[in-house]
Amino acid sequence: MPKLQAKWFKDIQTRELYETIIGIAPDTDYLTADTLKTRLSSDKRNDLINRLNYIMKQEFIYPGDLHEQLAKEYNTAKIESLTQHLRHQDSTMDSKIAKINQVYKELSADADERRVFKLAELCDEYVDAKEKGIPNRLMERSIDLKNQTLINIFGKSIMPAVYGIGARPGFRKTDLLINLLVDFESSKKNGVFVSFEDNRETLRNKFLAIKNRVAKKKINEYNLEEHQFEDIKKNRPKSQIFIIERRCNIETLRYRLDALLKTHSIDFILMDYIQLFKFGRGKRHEEMGQVTKEFMDIANTNLVPIMFCSQVNNRDEGEDGKISLDLGDFKESGDIEADVRHAVLIQGTRAGAQKIMHIAKNTWGPVFKMGVSFDEESGYLRSTDW
Repeated sequence: MPKLQAKWFKDIQTRELYETIIGIAPDTDYLTADTLKTRLSSDKRNDLINRLNYIMKQEFIYPGDLHEQLAKEYNTAKIESLTQHLRHQDSTMDSKIAKINQVYKELSADADERRVFKLAELCDEYVDAKEKGIPNRLMERSIDLKNQTLINIFGKSIMPAVYGIGARPGFRKTDLLINLLVDFESSKKNGVFVSFEDNRETLRNKFLAIKNRVAKKKINEYNLEEHQFEDIKKNRPKSQIFIIERRCNIETLRYRLDALLKTHSIDFILMDYIQLFKFGRGKRHEEMGQVTKEFMDIANTNLVPIMFCSQVNNRDEGEDGKISLDLGDFKESGDIEADVRHAVLIQGTRAGAQKIMHIAKNTWGPVFKMGVSFDEESGYLRSTDW
């Protein structure tokens, strides 16, 4: 969550939220966050409820009902002190902003304190889990792959960590990501696909083509044979896959993902592709480093794998038309090569369905290169025997 700025009060939603607080104040001596949300809900202003939640949001999950109740009372007290100051007749705009920042820092400091753990207690948890036969959390949150070619590229299981896939345009990096989506969905895993490049209809059609092994052209033109159409109807996704298609900055995406992670059982996050974030006017490679740092924090905090596509730096094609890539070729890489735990660079020739997968970084095994073959028409990842 970004630090609150003075410009927040120039934002239409925040000013409307402030006016709502002022409007309720004369009717009650004790204004809670729930009271404010009730009023906003009756006014059908879910956007303002979301903005209020954004202010109150903390980066931890309470382990029990008692903690939840105590935390609710703590938050309510903080919000009450904030609203009292906002509605005070002598408060200035500067003092209001200062008060908001004060409450934000107090909530953040409390959240950070709760995220400090003792090593001895963690070791005790491990021993207790082993004796009671409780599954290892890392392994429990990993996803076993089914497609043998994906297994050859990424290993038997996708771990709760950050994975990077780099390639030049036309080298099927999106197809590889959607093949992973199809594999995860076949295991009934819930997840999020952040699609900044394709709109939701295009992403849906690519998913249908790969899942049902039907030519993308036929899917796009509704030119399907009867049995193909029946397969699509029968193979409707059984798990919950959420699609985020509107471009934003990393702070906004973090807020959207945190909201989904708190309200749904999310097993994976896929991202296509990271250069399409909305960036500020700072140094691009530093901002890209901030993106991957946020991905690391999300993956570590929620034990969920994050796999993203990335462009790579321009490389001259050789006389045979082949392109060779190294780990440092992630475009505007910043800290990409350091932050990912598994990096795949797709190389070879642009034309045709055969590509070379360069596993340039692998925390859990060796680095190597291997050939793969995509189905030319559907994008389905086929065998590696060429």
